[in-house]
Amino acid sequence: MSKLHSRICFPAGRQRIFLQKVLKTMKMTGQVCAKQLGVHPRTFSDWRREEYSLPLPIFKKIIRKSGLSVTNVEIREPQWHLEEASVKGGFAHYKKYGSVSIDEDLRKERWRTWWESEGRFKQSNWFRTRPVRKPIPNTALAEFVGIVIGDGGITNRQVTITLNSETDHEYSQFVSGLVTRLFKVPVSKIMRKGDIAVRLTCSRTEMVRICIGIGLKKGNKLKQNLDIPLWIMRNPQYARACLRGLMDTDGCIFNECHNIRGKRYCYPRLSLVSASEQLRHSVKRILHEHGFSPTLRNARSVNLERREDIVRYFRKIGSNNLKHIRRFEQFTGGVG
Repeated sequence: MSKLHSRICFPAGRQRIFLQKVLKTMKMTGQVCAKQLGVHPRTFSDWRREEYSLPLPIFKKIIRKSGLSVTNVEIREPQWHLEEASVKGGFAHYKKYGSVSIDEDLRKERWRTWWESEGRFKQSNWFRTRPVRKPIPNTALAEFVGIVIGDGGITNRQVTITLNSETDHEYSQFVSGLVTRLFKVPVSKIMRKGDIAVRLTCSRTEMVRICIGIGLKKGNKLKQNLDIPLWIMRNPQYARACLRGLMDTDGCIFNECHNIRGKRYCYPRLSLVSASEQLRHSVKRILHEHGFSPTLRNARSVNLERREDIVRYFRKIGSNNLKHIRRFEQFTGGVG
């Protein structure tokens, strides 16, 4: 367990000004200063935004390195705020329930008695499974399967699809709309502070059951032989749609460049990287069956390496991710 340190408490707004002055005096960026202090850049950023107070050892190190002097600060003991928070919590509990339990064993015993005699028979919304539409097999559902195979995750209660909040901004709106149309459920968009990932989350137990029923995996996908379900592989239209969802999430298009005798040659490549051998072979099979010439590289990726194949892929399979479409037009000039 890490040691708890006393904290330096500035008046509101002064900690941010102090750290800005430190960076200016030391002629450093926040990232470089964080490295010298031995902390993560995000931690230093949190201090600059005054989300957390400075630990006393860090404050002393800053003063020693910068040569600055500071007054009008207060040194407080570790976890000084907990007593105040506990008092507020106690008053809130008393106001809501009229009493504060002091015998935890008695409280648990009474709860069990209530549950067995009354609570478990009440059909509260907390215990009722919320309705989810079960979609029929179609190309939209097949594309959803490809998206979840690529960037999705399933737990006992949730289906989550994680995308880049910057480069996949438009695509995240498409995915959110697709899920809502298929299952008639709300989609929550969750972004953590300082993170570039957006998580599209559906909290429905019934939706998890449906996803497992159509061949998706709960928990660690790779340990469960991640692959495209057979009902999709057997239908060429479904296979194309699933491949589109998979490539839109886990695929990339880029220029591969080589210097030969002083000249630089660049060739567009469309690539899907996966640690699942079964999935790589299924993707290669779909591409073969639709007239493409895919190659396997380093036992990790399936690639289209001929320009005419890449152009035909975007014409025949297509993409709903504007990020891929823009890069395709940048490297190949479009479908013509």
